[in-house]
Amino acid sequence: MDDAEDPGAAKFDAASTASWAMVPLAPSSDFRHLQALTSLNLSQLKLSHVCNLSALPLLERLVLSFNCLASLPCLAGCPRLAVLNASHNELATLHWDDSQDTVVAELAEHAEPDAGAVGSVRARASSLGSLPHLESVDVSFNRVTSLAPLAGSRSLSRLLATSNPVSDLGATSAVLASLPSLTVLSLASAPALAEAPDPEAVRAMLLLSAPSLKTLGGGHRVRRTL
Repeated sequence: MDDAEDPGAAKFDAASTASWAMVPLAPSSDFRHLQALTSLNLSQLKLSHVCNLSALPLLERLVLSFNCLASLPCLAGCPRLAVLNASHNELATLHWDDSQDTVVAELAEHAEPDAGAVGSVRARASSLGSLPHLESVDVSFNRVTSLAPLAGSRSLSRLLATSNPVSDLGATSAVLASLPSLTVLSLASAPALAEAPDPEAVRAMLLLSAPSLKTLGGGHRVRRTL
């Protein structure tokens, strides 16, 4: 995702807008009147829940950092999402729960009984790895123990997961192997790295798992030997 700003994009920055309270942020909120938004910043608002983001089909950038989120909001209806910053929260998983998302619930209610469309969408789109255009994820400083929900994310090029209790190195390597576009990775302070008896062996394992990796950890450039 190009970092250049699109002057024609619809954006909303609740963190720096005095009238942010006009935007419904309660668990029962409905964002459908804002469905043209491409960028949404809800950082530093002490939020514990954000629902109905599935009503924002054009959303490309979402900032949820420095809140109190224990789970990700359902993003199944945001197929264009490319950049997600959910750092500094209380996330334990990169799956989401759509049970409180009334937009998804309405789709289920009106679906044909034999179609199974919504059921299949829910099964497929319950994690970040299901978002086809996701390029950058920052979940630093959370409680995430596994990167498995990112598996198969073919567009993901930047993953920051600093200060999360990721401890299963084998499972982590398997996930990295399924991320062909990954060039930047940070797992600093994760037990899988911080408590490893042989850090160089761990580094080598990560490099073998993610062949496109160019930056590992705190900005260190990767050097590969032939």
